Order: sequence, then C-alpha cells, then structure tokens
Amino acid sequence: MMAVNEEMSKALESSREKLSEEALSIIRKFLQSCLHPHGGFTDRAGKADPYYSVFAYFLAYVFNLEIPINAQKKFITSWKESHSIDLIHAVSLFQCSILIEALEIRDNNKKLSKLFSGSYFMKNQVKSKIVKRVKASHSDLLTIIEEYRSADAGFNHTNKRSPEGNIYATFLVWGLYQDLGISQKENEEMLACISKLQLSDGSYVNVSSSKEGITSATSAGLIMQMAKGEEPNPDSVSWLKKRFNSQGGCTLAENIPMADMLNTATALLALKLAGEPMDDFASKTAAFINLHWDESGGFFGSIADMKADCEYSFYALLALGLI
Repeated sequence: MMAVNEEMSKALESSREKLSEEALSIIRKFLQSCLHPHGGFTDRAGKADPYYSVFAYFLAYVFNLEIPINAQKKFITSWKESHSIDLIHAVSLFQCSILIEALEIRDNNKKLSKLFSGSYFMKNQVKSKIVKRVKASHSDLLTIIEEYRSADAGFNHTNKRSPEGNIYATFLVWGLYQDLGISQKENEEMLACISKLQLSDGSYVNVSSSKEGITSATSAGLIMQMAKGEEPNPDSVSWLKKRFNSQGGCTLAENIPMADMLNTATALLALKLAGEPMDDFASKTAAFINLHWDESGGFFGSIADMKADCEYSFYALLALGLI
C-alpha cells in the first residue's frame, strides 16, 4: 500500500536538491517570517493556525529550518484548550504533533541527519515511538475524528455522522491513519465510499450531488483507488492530463481556464503515482511554478490571488519535486 505522506516527503526532498543555496535561504526566511512568536505558523490573516502549520512544519522538517520546539508544543496545547475542534483541525493538530516530535528528534540528532531525513522518517514513523506517544497523548482528537465518520465508512468534514462521506475529508483522514498504522481491512472499508463519487468520464466529484468533476477530487480519488491495489483508471489519468494548460499549470475543472498551484501539485502527484512520465510536464510546469514565486520567498496560489502563504509554498515545492 502506498503511503501518501511518504511520497510527498520524497518529492519535497527532491525539490530541495534542485534548488540553489540562495533559493533555499530565501524560502527558509519566508517560512521564518510566518512563524508566530507564541508557536505555530500563521494563516493568511496573521493568526497561528494548525491547518497552515502542518504545511509549514513539513517544510521546516525537510528544508532544515530550526524552530523553537517548546513553543510549538505549547501552541498545540493552548489551541486545543481554547478552540472548538472540527475534523480538519483535529487532523491538523494530530499531524502537527507528529511533525513537531520529528523536528525535535532531528534537532537532537544533528550528527545523524541522514537518518532523520524526511523520507526516512515518513517511511518508518508508523513503527516509531513518536507515533505511539502522539497517538496516546491525543486520543481525544481521534474521538473527534471518528465523530465525522459517515455511514458508508468514509468521512465528511461538514457534518458528523453524515450518510455519505466526501473525497476531501476521507483523503485527509486516510493520510493520517496511514501514518498511525491503519489496518488493511479498515483502509479498504474507508476507501470503498469513493467509488460512487466517480463520473463516467473518469473524473471524481467531492460530493455525490455534484455533476462535474474537479481536479483535486480526481487526484485524491485516483490516488486512493490505486491504494486499494487497483490499476490506475486510464480515464482518470486522461482527464487529469487534459486539465493542464499551455503554461504548464493545472486548472480546477474543465471549463475553468485559470490554473493554480494546489491543483497543479495534486494532479502531478496522482499522475506520477500512476506511472505517467514527468518529463512531459517538466519545462512548462517549472516555468509556471517560478511565475508564482513571490519576492517574499514564498509562493502564491494563482495570479488571481497573489498572496504567498505556507500552504501554497508547500504545493509549489511539492510540484517542483515531482517534475
């Protein structure tokens, strides 16, 4: 079974190797600028938020950014105590906690840096003391997550105990549960709900009431379909490839001309895992990524939203590592 976070870690490491020391320094400075003084990384409004922090902690780990660990642990504790936690933030807090522990281990084992590279950690974390410790200390988050399990064994982030799961929520939880050592049986039950969300053209919708497929849902659907041990659906692959425009970016849907960084990265990840050659995208997509590199050192999502943040920087660097 493919581990999606391991694959993303490998891609981020690849992007790090492709960048010059000057470029890496600029990116680290941007990430540092997003670090909240009381812990966590900031959202687009300047507030520390677990969702944005997941992307930043992941980048901090792979790009060797040193951050104050105790402040990050206090951030997780204080956020849990002061907020009502929904599914997305429950998953985010869990992932943040795992990554903070990984950052602490890395900083305490600098002489063994190769052993604590991103892909090494992600590949072996399900067997590590880190995951066991975090899982034990955040059992309350697991309870919250399970409250959003739908009747079809998937997950729905908009309602607790919904009749139907959606691809977005199911993909989020599936990725986390892989890291926590989910059983093969439970994995298969969770992924069974996505089949009804696939349209005749191979694309996926996020919810069954939608009539037109979208790139992010199709990318996640294809990845989860392959995780079940199935061969990649050629119609899904073809649909995703058609979403790339002449500038090398990927659009949200068939009738939306503007490409963005999130859909570009998720589509590339799905296509690479499906065995598609990345050389077909390399030159144009590299130019597309560079176009979205802000002078601040971060990356923005699209030319319609030119505010750099940690999330879009993650997707841009993921895309760079995939091509």
